[in-house]
Amino acid sequence: LPVIRSDYLDDGAKVKELSWRIMTSSLDGVLQFHSWDATLGTLEHLYSTKVGNSITSLTMDETGDRVAIGTVSGEVYVKVRGPSVNAKKRTRDPMAGTYSFFQRGMNAEPSEGDFVVTSEGKIRVSAGGA
Repeated sequence: LPVIRSDYLDDGAKVKELSWRIMTSSLDGVLQFHSWDATLGTLEHLYSTKVGNSITSLTMDETGDRVAIGTVSGEVYVKVRGPSVNAKKRTRDPMAGTYSFFQRGMNAEPSEGDFVVTSEGKIRVSAGGA
C-alpha cells in the first residue's frame, strides 16, 4: 500500500514523501503495521494493535491515517491515527497558583549567578547516651 506522508520540517517547508506500508493481520486479532524500505530491502515494524475478534479483512485510506477492520463476528472497527505529540505541547506559561506553575522549573539547571542552596543529606541523631 503506497502512502504519501506530508510532514513539516523545522524550517516550515512541507515535504511529501512516498513510503510503503504493509499491514498484516491474523485470526488471533493482532493487526501489525510495517514500513518497507525498497532501497535497503528492509521491513521495519512500526506498531501493533489488538482487536477483540479474529480479523478477516482490512483496508486503509491513501494517507494511512484510517484503517477499517472487518471481523469474523461481522463487526467493523475503524481506527484513526492519533494526533501528534508535538501538537499537544504547551504554547503558553501555566497560570500562577496551579500545580504546573510550581513544577515548571524542577528539571532546569541553575544559571550562572543563581544562588544555590546545597545540603549534605540527613543528619542522624542517636537516641540515648553516648
